[in-house]
Amino acid sequence: MSKITGIPIFQEIKELHHAINSPIKAKSSLFDIFRAEELLPTVRNSMPAYRKNFHLITLVLKADNYRETINVTKMNHFDSELFFSAQGQVVSWEREGNWYGYTLMFKPEFLEIGELNINFLKDFPFFEIDANISLNLSVEQKQWFIILLEKMLTENGSLIVNSPDIIRACLKILLYECKRIYSAQNEESLPSKNADKATIITREYKILAEKHFADRKPLPFYAEKLNISINYLNKCTNSALQKTPSEILNDLILLEIKNLLWHSNLSLKEIAYYLNFQDTAHFNHFFKKQTKTTPLIFRQSK
Repeated sequence: MSKITGIPIFQEIKELHHAINSPIKAKSSLFDIFRAEELLPTVRNSMPAYRKNFHLITLVLKADNYRETINVTKMNHFDSELFFSAQGQVVSWEREGNWYGYTLMFKPEFLEIGELNINFLKDFPFFEIDANISLNLSVEQKQWFIILLEKMLTENGSLIVNSPDIIRACLKILLYECKRIYSAQNEESLPSKNADKATIITREYKILAEKHFADRKPLPFYAEKLNISINYLNKCTNSALQKTPSEILNDLILLEIKNLLWHSNLSLKEIAYYLNFQDTAHFNHFFKKQTKTTPLIFRQSK
């Protein structure tokens, strides 16, 4: 576990198990799945803010007072809900009483094994650092997911020949089904593998931006990485998201500032330094321009 910004970062699945007092021993460093009741009676009822270097998907079958904050969005989780927590997001939660369901955790590398497209997950909106997505399932959809998750549990428990490949295939089916449900519930068509060039380039730009925004890399850095001109990058992001590349970067910087204001004890000066602002005055000006309020007032609003 590392702690660069005052917020713990769990690099390995087993580290998160240990932190929440889970009795489960992950069989793989890349993937794990378990039923919620397997965590009892030792699991913690609350967890302060942390990040993790892997994705998490949870299906809630039944829960009382299950509250979670992802980045700076507070939410309550309900029965028959499936929700996502992406790599790098800041997460905290508290629960009263028992809850029942399934949780699976995986690193992106798990799905990239044997995959020609190493950025397989870019086709799904659930795992962007600024995403906050949950799905409300029908009875039929919930039963379908239970069958699939139980199959993954069985394979993860046996780990016989081809078990990792079967788990990987089941996880991909689960993700595609989630994408279909999300599209239907939001009355929109999500980008497919055959998406237009502007959408593809914008996805690739966002992946790079999520990795490098804190370093304040200039736009020529991203254009060079994508092997395109800055003008063409601007055209692509405007077409796909109606935002400029700079606006996308600013959104990511702003989200990180909000996370650090809410979830860490870093001073404004320390946050400004970490995010490579020239000084605290420039930091305050940036935040107020984006939010119409000050960093201190926002911190006090938690």
